[in-house]
Amino acid sequence: MALSTASNISLSQVITEIGLPSDSSLADCIANVNSSGWHSSYSGSKDRLSNFRGYNHSAGGTYQQTTAARSTSSSSNACSIGESTYWIDQGTNFGNTTKIYRTSSGTLAYSGWYAKSGQWRYWSGSAFTSSGLCTL
Repeated sequence: MALSTASNISLSQVITEIGLPSDSSLADCIANVNSSGWHSSYSGSKDRLSNFRGYNHSAGGTYQQTTAARSTSSSSNACSIGESTYWIDQGTNFGNTTKIYRTSSGTLAYSGWYAKSGQWRYWSGSAFTSSGLCTL
């Protein structure tokens, strides 16, 4: 659901719209935007809270479905368990996507080790920070 175009939106409203953890900063929000979600009348330089007026994180249908395994304990565990459904940016694959989502509307996935097709990647909740090959 899009944010209000009223001038008094709060950081917590933006965080909720994007689906970030409640302690996220404005910089985290800006780093995790859906570029199709900006409202042309308010987006400006896209560097301040007021630029989020009318922002809609689910605009544009920019996600594609994929499967991956997720573990909170280790990469080796992620490499050996069953896969679940996730979404990634349109036109990317598990190995090169910069974000992973838990909903088709762009809510960022929870942190942990994700694995698919013999590769694991650690997702911090806002970015992939490391990767490697699954070993048997």
